[in-house]
Amino acid sequence: MAILSGDRITLDDLPAEGVLREGRHESSPHSGLPATLDDAGERLTLREYRTRAEKDYILQTLGEVGWNISRAATILGVERTNLHKKIRSYGIRREEA
Repeated sequence: MAILSGDRITLDDLPAEGVLREGRHESSPHSGLPATLDDAGERLTLREYRTRAEKDYILQTLGEVGWNISRAATILGVERTNLHKKIRSYGIRREEA
């Protein structure tokens, strides 16, 4: 049984990894997840976070397969033409990888 610091459970009673403190996500920098804050330090909306995560995942996959679009599409489970559309919509360029 865990020992609590008082009558109430506080952030100090929780494990440090993954605890939200003052709106900041404190996961490991190597967690593979995109940051939850934008460049101005504001918390991202779910849509913004999902977009950032998808773009990062596509970039990572493209890098792993040497920018072979057909192979990346197969790994990602999408049609090649849809992957091309996503690459264009996110403004992904090979130089980013």
